[in-house]
Amino acid sequence: MFRARVATALLVVLAALFGARPSAGRQAAALPAYTLVQRVTFYDAAGNATPVREMTRYASARGDWRVVWTYAGGLSEDTIFLPRRGVYYTDRRGKRLARLGDEASGRPAAVTADALTADPKFVRVEYVMGMLTYVKREKINGYTYEWYYAPELGNYPLKTVVSEGACREVSEPASLAFGEPGRAKLRGEEFPLDERAAVFDDALDARVAEQPAPQYAPARGDARRKVSVQVYVDEEGYVTRAAVVSWHPPSEAAAVEAALRARFDLGREAGAPGRLLTGVLTYELGHPAAATDDKAAGSPRE
Repeated sequence: MFRARVATALLVVLAALFGARPSAGRQAAALPAYTLVQRVTFYDAAGNATPVREMTRYASARGDWRVVWTYAGGLSEDTIFLPRRGVYYTDRRGKRLARLGDEASGRPAAVTADALTADPKFVRVEYVMGMLTYVKREKINGYTYEWYYAPELGNYPLKTVVSEGACREVSEPASLAFGEPGRAKLRGEEFPLDERAAVFDDALDARVAEQPAPQYAPARGDARRKVSVQVYVDEEGYVTRAAVVSWHPPSEAAAVEAALRARFDLGREAGAPGRLLTGVLTYELGHPAAATDDKAAGSPRE
């Protein structure tokens, strides 16, 4: 059951980032080359703002792209797309680009205004940074997603808003520069590709050898809930990537940082030598006096 919820969260991510496609039979423009910086902020029910992370997307007209997440304190992770190869992330410990998905899951596409307005999820147009965007809205697992697409950027949203009641997370553009980013920004470290796909392990949490607690101080009214983090684990049991797959933006950085410090004993049962694993760690975060039911949904990630 929980594996299905994680899979749903990851599908939400792909829908958010690659959901806009050109109309059938219509010639779309060439892929754009640009560098886009987005700042992600969480607003609680009272309107108080909490910075969550910064995202930088480097996109090439050849189709390559790289997204880098940067959290307070300097923690950063990335996702890289290589045309005709697939989607990868940088495993700095193993000095490799580890495989996340196939080529189709990350392939960019050019779009037109006609294609965007023809989408049944289209709700309105709105100017963002002086660019006319086409807003698509969808409700998933009790959350409302709004994606703002500008045809000049292809099928990657210029802005994203995820809301639950009066709370919302906003990915707002901070800067945009057109032009080729260059190989260093598109690839990061020049590591070799590791084409092995991580195997999902439903019992990965039972193999935890070390699980440091998140360093998180909840604010008053910060409802307590379960925060789930999908981790990728190398052959020695170290976490090489962590991504939050449940919605609690104020605690995201703390949960990711804690998950990256976890260690697993792969000698137990299904842990096999040479196998890369992925699974879920869950933390209970927030103020105990403001407990709430956990709701799982994907954050808008690449």
